Amino acid sequence: MVPLNEILSPVVRPETPLPGKIYRQIGVRWWGEGAYEREPVDGAATQYKSLFSVKTGDVIIDKIWARHGSVAVVQDSLDGCYGSNEFPMFVLERKRLEPRWFHWLTKTKGFWAKCDEKSRGTSGKNRIRPERFLEIEIPLPSLDEQRRIVARLDETSSKVEEVRSLRKEAIDKTEVLILSVLEALFPEDGSGRFKYRPIRDAIVEHKQGYYPGHRLLEGSVCFARISDITDDAYLDYNNMPRVAIDGRTLDAFRVNPGDFLFARTGGAGRFALARGQVGCVFASYLIRFRFKKEYDPEFLRHYFLSPRFQSEISSRIHGGVNQNIDAEDIKNVSVPVLSDIEQRRVIVYLDKLQGKWDTVKNLQHETEQQFKALLPAILSQKLHGIS
Repeated sequence: MVPLNEILSPVVRPETPLPGKIYRQIGVRWWGEGAYEREPVDGAATQYKSLFSVKTGDVIIDKIWARHGSVAVVQDSLDGCYGSNEFPMFVLERKRLEPRWFHWLTKTKGFWAKCDEKSRGTSGKNRIRPERFLEIEIPLPSLDEQRRIVARLDETSSKVEEVRSLRKEAIDKTEVLILSVLEALFPEDGSGRFKYRPIRDAIVEHKQGYYPGHRLLEGSVCFARISDITDDAYLDYNNMPRVAIDGRTLDAFRVNPGDFLFARTGGAGRFALARGQVGCVFASYLIRFRFKKEYDPEFLRHYFLSPRFQSEISSRIHGGVNQNIDAEDIKNVSVPVLSDIEQRRVIVYLDKLQGKWDTVKNLQHETEQQFKALLPAILSQKLHGIS
């Protein structure tokens, strides 16, 4: 076990920010996830009097979040980036320490715990001081042994990433299949066997949402927001805040099963289908649409996910940075006219495809959880004394 001050040395490469020069900024993710490139900044826009350049192989820490594993070895792609004085940097003694050895150490719970311990009791919200960081001890076998173990870890990691990539590829292919089926059913070019009509002729009513003021978290009625729209276009009630409202307001803004909520801003065009009878109202940046009973809500959900509908509604979104769409825009988008039997056939077929996609996604999730447990176990075995 060797203290870091024997194998790491502080390094500073200061530069006074120049107006008009763009500086690539570096950040460090939590829990050993490594360094990354943040948004660039003009020298005139930074608040810091000095920025510090990093080089490949440097060790960099985030003083505030080192206790959460925000420590990394700088990779080639980040060479020449800059950090503020909140990101102390160190060079390795390469005759004793293999950079990849330290890279793997930063991914262990034991190392995070030591960073946390050295951060406690310091001023400034538990920032770790560089000299305290250098007091941490790590296991340091010979360079040959470090390289042998690193080679095994890199090989295992490569296989893990290969399986992850294959799982993701399977998900992507299944998603493309579903979109291709939707495109075949509802061609964007207007061909196909179905007739279309504007949404305005297919709805019973529409209504913009409710603004609760400061009454969130004061009541028992769910309050639906854009963030409560799931990726598969359902309304998720689990994490909604609660609002206190009277019965009259609840009746006016209630979300019923079969209702659709469309975002008019902050994700304009996103939508969700409401399921289940839950006491719920919806935010003012959502618009509720209630369709005629001749439409099955599940059929509409599938259609609204189709490339044709998405293309048509996207073409009606306006504004620059703050994109938005209003009820009249949405009412002008078209929906197909199908019989009950035709709608049911489409639903059954697409639900089967969706089920297969969900199976692949669940396998991906299970694999990811297994890998999250696998790598720490391997690190614990290989890097004994720290993890």
